[in-house]
Amino acid sequence: MTKQPKPSRRTDPHILYQEAVQSPEADIGMIDRHFRKLAGRSAQSFREDFCGTALLSCEWVRLGPERRAIGVDLDAATLRWGRRHNLSQLADDERARIELVQANVLDISRPKVDIVGAFNFSYWVFKTRPQMLAYIRSARRTLNRGGMLIIDVWGGSESQSLHTDRKRVRGFTYVW
Repeated sequence: MTKQPKPSRRTDPHILYQEAVQSPEADIGMIDRHFRKLAGRSAQSFREDFCGTALLSCEWVRLGPERRAIGVDLDAATLRWGRRHNLSQLADDERARIELVQANVLDISRPKVDIVGAFNFSYWVFKTRPQMLAYIRSARRTLNRGGMLIIDVWGGSESQSLHTDRKRVRGFTYVW
């Protein structure tokens, strides 16, 4: 078996996605602020649904020794990539506080957490109202008392028109 060359930053879709689309520091900061405001306390546990490379989960545990994260995704290869490239960058004690689970988010029932998050429109895999309602109910059952489900939405008049967004990121341009 020949060893495959390591993907470059310019060709690895996971690296490109993380750099162009994700903002883990800003997202976790926003989650913290909203939870503290609504719950009156700091959150300790976070489940990242549709976690992909688990970048948000990594950021979550970096911010304190009391924090635990669970990342859930269907794609085994992407979870492996996240372990190899993101979890490997954490200290041993941080890595020990993250669990990555290959599963359908609808099948997760334990453990209960303070926050369930689904970002970057990942929940759009649910194409019907009953499917989306099933997801919301499933997530709610796994929340601690006073817990929070947080998902991103996109709306407003601009969302109704066809347009292209371009974002220059170190060495490449992301077009959406």
